[in-house]
Amino acid sequence: VGLELPSEPRRDRCQDVALDLASRLYREFASVEPGSGLVVEGLVLEMLGAVLREQPDMDSRRPRWLEQVVERLHDELAKPLTVAALARDLDVSPIRLSRTFRKHYRQSVGEYLHRLRVEQAAKKLVGPDAGLADVALACGFSDQSHFNRVFRRLTGWTPGQFQKTLSESASSRSGT
Repeated sequence: VGLELPSEPRRDRCQDVALDLASRLYREFASVEPGSGLVVEGLVLEMLGAVLREQPDMDSRRPRWLEQVVERLHDELAKPLTVAALARDLDVSPIRLSRTFRKHYRQSVGEYLHRLRVEQAAKKLVGPDAGLADVALACGFSDQSHFNRVFRRLTGWTPGQFQKTLSESASSRSGT
């Protein structure tokens, strides 16, 4: 005999995906990171695909062209890449590339590339003489500031803190 409140109208999955992508797009714009164009571009294309209700690929296997995208991201991680250029080179639509990539890797092309770049940078930071600006440029970041923001967002540490901790750890192991 309690009062029943009307439930909110149920949103469909397309709306949920579009809202999530719009929220992430807003955060990416607000971060004002140079070089985040690939992330923004990927999110916009995914949002377009969700809004247009593009039919999902019913085949759960990874298409060969998707493996080529991943290989290229690994091989060319220091180069400026765009979803549009990757899609054009493989003769698929940018929306299909973005959606298929997210479906199989649970992240956007840009997010995946950021992770690759941070992993590569972490390997290069092992040496105490590795300059942060040099590492940033060698790993495809537009500048040291962009490198610092992305590295910290993904690891919780700045590259300098990471390098210092590695250096201290190595010197304590060697007994100096």
